Amino acid sequence: MTSSRGARSPTNASRKRYQDAAEAALDQLEWAIAYLRRIRKPKIAKALEANRAAIINRSGLKRGWRWGGDDG
Repeated sequence: MTSSRGARSPTNASRKRYQDAAEAALDQLEWAIAYLRRIRKPKIAKALEANRAAIINRSGLKRGWRWGGDDG
């Protein structure tokens, strides 16, 4: 589908692909945060956790489960 400006609007399939890719990236970020906590780098983990939370809030993704908990 093309808008009046000639730009194509994303299809449901492409939206799903982008959402899947975003969730995969967040999963990798969760893993990295947990790893940093395990190797005793809590300040870096906490900074990444804050960035991850901001990304989730900004994007509107609903993510309840997290690696590593709130310690650190």
